[in-house]
Amino acid sequence: SISGEWLSANEMAQDFAGLPSGGAGPALSKLRKPSLNLYLPEHHHVESVHFTSATGKDLHPALAVVQTPHREYCILRDNGMQVGCEEEGIAAVWQEVLQCDHRGHAKV
Repeated sequence: SISGEWLSANEMAQDFAGLPSGGAGPALSKLRKPSLNLYLPEHHHVESVHFTSATGKDLHPALAVVQTPHREYCILRDNGMQVGCEEEGIAAVWQEVLQCDHRGHAKV
């Protein structure tokens, strides 16, 4: 739980289902602070974010380019959704929606 007391996955499922949570007191796991460890694979590491193309021309205002160790991705600025990559360019459906070319430049 983000805003309430710490609950185990089982307790959250029981609460969501409207069932009483079992147990006669705080479990040992509740007495210590839970820790969270995340592994982020190398291909998800972000090296840089750009709002211009490699030639220096501005991208469409809705687009950005994210450089990772192995690839360059074209994403929507608002939510980070991938809409293309360096090899294939911007997907045709997104070119139509955004009115941009395959390199991500706004059509005039």
